Amino acid sequence: MTWGERTSGGDSSAVSSQLNGEIETIFSTQSAFAARTMSGALVVWGDKYHGGETPEGVAAQLQSDIKQVASTRHAFAAIKADSTVIAWGHPDWGGHIPPATAECLFAVEDIIAADNAFAARKVDGSVIAWGAMSQGGDSSGVAEQLRA
Repeated sequence: MTWGERTSGGDSSAVSSQLNGEIETIFSTQSAFAARTMSGALVVWGDKYHGGETPEGVAAQLQSDIKQVASTRHAFAAIKADSTVIAWGHPDWGGHIPPATAECLFAVEDIIAADNAFAARKVDGSVIAWGAMSQGGDSSGVAEQLRA
């Protein structure tokens, strides 16, 4: 059951059949929710600009094997069981992973979210960031210190 402003996640009727009894944990952005099921799928609803809807290519990836989820105010990021990362939501605030960054997002162990950016820690100890450039999404100034 959900309640509140309909367009900000208060109306989950479109996904209610996927929310019956098997929810392990729930995550949120400012205006959207994501619920991980016991089977490892992720169900999202709410404002499409804040992660409540997923682009076509992302939706299929959320159907299974979600290991971890983090959220900024406007976007979600998830680690899959194969240690790769997917993101969706507002593209300027973490919902889009630039191609050069995406190439490096493998063997990811943990994701941490700030207000409008994400940082992913890889198995080798290195850190990759994306999101709002002025709010932590640009780590180029400390790139040497973040390499393993």
